[in-house]
Amino acid sequence: MNTTKIIQPWIFYFKAFLIVLFSQFVFAQNTSIKKIEAENVEIISIDGNQLFMIEVMTSNLKEFKITSIVDGEYENNYQIISSLDENTLNIKLERVAFAEIEDDKRNAHKVIDAKLLLEIPKKMNLSIISDIASVQLDGNYNTISIQLRQGYCILNGSSKTTSINTIDGNISVITEEADVRAISNKGSVNVYPYNLKTSIYSLRSINGDISVRRPD
Repeated sequence: MNTTKIIQPWIFYFKAFLIVLFSQFVFAQNTSIKKIEAENVEIISIDGNQLFMIEVMTSNLKEFKITSIVDGEYENNYQIISSLDENTLNIKLERVAFAEIEDDKRNAHKVIDAKLLLEIPKKMNLSIISDIASVQLDGNYNTISIQLRQGYCILNGSSKTTSINTIDGNISVITEEADVRAISNKGSVNVYPYNLKTSIYSLRSINGDISVRRPD
């Protein structure tokens, strides 16, 4: 018995559309990976303005691995730049082209979707400031200083001294031991009653909730 399978035209065009859409998605992002030797570096300072997400994790490696992903309408006009200044590694998003871009800070996230993934050695001093970014930290640090306007902050790890301040975002800390000083003007505060208090955590938010607990 001879059978013939008829492919409807709309199925062919739909599959072609999906292939084109997927290809555009894959190649739409501007991704770069950079490695820097950690010799003499003690401080990582991140100017996170206009970054959407910042993720930092510590490892046993003796180098820094910086992965940046820039997406959006003007992805080719911006790049995450790193520079060394004595014992400090500075990282920020910079405009690298001169195309006309509307000067409207409220719409910045609509044309630039920038994400920073950072892998660093343990026991470093970390400082981050940002207007819109959320921050996720994993691992062991010496000191942490975080200043955020809109985003949230999640810390899963440890630090000798930690200062986290947000305006709208929640603060979540998961750590083995802590001496916690937490204040939220309009949000809720839940802190585990630690017995061991060798590390100091100063946490403050205007509108966000604050949670501090032990690992599961």
